[in-house]
Amino acid sequence: MRFVPAVERGRVGQRFHLAARAGTGQAFVSRVESGKIIPTLPVLQCLATALECDVSLDFLPHR
Repeated sequence: MRFVPAVERGRVGQRFHLAARAGTGQAFVSRVESGKIIPTLPVLQCLATALECDVSLDFLPHR
């Protein structure tokens, strides 16, 4: 899974705003960004909505 930190995306200037808009805490957003936890699809949808993005899931063949 690849999650680009909100600050790097430039969509939400601070983790606080992303967390507030997604209905979660700053520490949770930080752990997702760092890869320490893997969020569920519903949580990813909340984060994507807060970032004004869509969630995309692709199944690709092995190379």
